Parts: sequence; C-alpha cells; structure tokens
Amino acid sequence: MKYQIELSEKQLKIIMRALERYFRLNMGQFSDYVDEIAFEGFEYNKDNPDNDRLFNECIKRRNDAQDMFDKVFRVARPCCTEKSEDTNRAIDIFTTLRYHLWEWKPEPKTHDTVDSRKPLPFVDEELPKIRRV
Repeated sequence: MKYQIELSEKQLKIIMRALERYFRLNMGQFSDYVDEIAFEGFEYNKDNPDNDRLFNECIKRRNDAQDMFDKVFRVARPCCTEKSEDTNRAIDIFTTLRYHLWEWKPEPKTHDTVDSRKPLPFVDEELPKIRRV
C-alpha cells in the first residue's frame, strides 16, 4: 500500500531533522543532538558581559550530556554494532528528501556536497518518491 502527503518545505525539513535524529541516536551518534539541546536559547552577544559565562555553561552541559548519552548507549547496546532495518529505512527516507531539496535549489549551488549525491538504498525497498507541487 502507498500513501501520499503534502508538506510545506519547513514541514519537510522538520521531518528530515526528526529522521536524522532517530537514525543517529540509534547508531550512538549523539554529538549534534547534545549540541542542539545544550545551546537551546543561547544567543551569542559580545556586548553581554555574561556571554562568556553563559557560553561556558552551554559547553559544560553539552560535554556532560555527551558523556551520559555515551554511557547509556554502552549499557543499552553493549555489543550490537549493526544498524537495524528501521534505522536503514530512516536513512533511505532522509537521504531521498535531502537529495531532492538540494536538486530543487536554484543555481548557482554547490555540486560537490553530500546533499547532491543520489540516494543509494540500504534496505530492499523502493526509495520514496517526492515531487514538488
């Protein structure tokens, strides 16, 4: 059975971020996630006398969170290093969406980038189809 949904570009990008978080967390790759949550709400402002302190607090939170995530992952998944089929399926969907968003960008654009690579499936399933409307 197949389904069709319509999304705005912003909605599509949120789905991509969610898919990327999902598969990276499943693979034990926490660095981007902990950066994002540790720096949530922080705005660099060189005129703020507390800027250095606030920045250093974010760094400490990030480093502590990274350590905790790494420890939890080693406990939860001590020996399994192979990606699950669902993780690979999420990667397939993500790379397909990422490629099409790159493809639809107007020129000039960077052509030697990971976004410009056509997706190669990890699972034995047809890649999603996406078109602009």
